[in-house]
Amino acid sequence: MVLSCDDVPAEPLPATGAVAGIDMGVASLATTSDGEHLTNPRHLAASADRLAAAQRALARKKRGSKRRRKAVARVAALHAKVRRQRLDGAHKAALALVRTGASRTCARCGHSAKENRATQADSACTACGHTAHADVNAAVNILGAGLALRRAAGAA
Repeated sequence: MVLSCDDVPAEPLPATGAVAGIDMGVASLATTSDGEHLTNPRHLAASADRLAAAQRALARKKRGSKRRRKAVARVAALHAKVRRQRLDGAHKAALALVRTGASRTCARCGHSAKENRATQADSACTACGHTAHADVNAAVNILGAGLALRRAAGAA
């Protein structure tokens, strides 16, 4: 059974106004400016044994044969699977970063919770009761983070 949908309108996520610095690294896939490390799942290494076996089988096939075409398709399918796994991981990591923007952290006490963002426009801290416009709250948090980074760079 195949299900196909055409002309489905995409609904982009609402803008949060949050910013984050992201460094693509070697030890970890990415590191955010707030110190969160995203691990590299190494999908190619996990599929390396199957891929090597498929490539060895391909090398044994006679050029132009039907079996070689099938072996080529198998190797291509394994590479495509690794590509899809990487894309899926990247999309999940990006969505996780978007969902934890600065607007969920209280600018007054620092309490961070999903419930602090009452509506798209309003922020109400569940710990101290501080209320503010969500974008203003996020801007104050971003300003504080930027000033802290400036002080840290000046101290170094």
